Amino acid sequence: MHSTSQRDIEYLRSVGCSDRSIAARAGISSATVIKYAQGTVKRPLVVVEMSLRRVAIEEAQRVEKITADYKASVA
Repeated sequence: MHSTSQRDIEYLRSVGCSDRSIAARAGISSATVIKYAQGTVKRPLVVVEMSLRRVAIEEAQRVEKITADYKASVA
């Protein structure tokens, strides 16, 4: 079973974000991104999970805007 932060990181990676860019935007280290992605964190910190969620939502909104702009340009 994947945690919420694992799903967020998977999504961010799937839209082309590197672990380094995820870390910078979330205010954490790349090593922390990798640990959360692997599910090896024994006691996840709520602040880290909230930061990862915020970055994932921001990226989803960015991708939605790009998609909407593209659809409008070809319609």
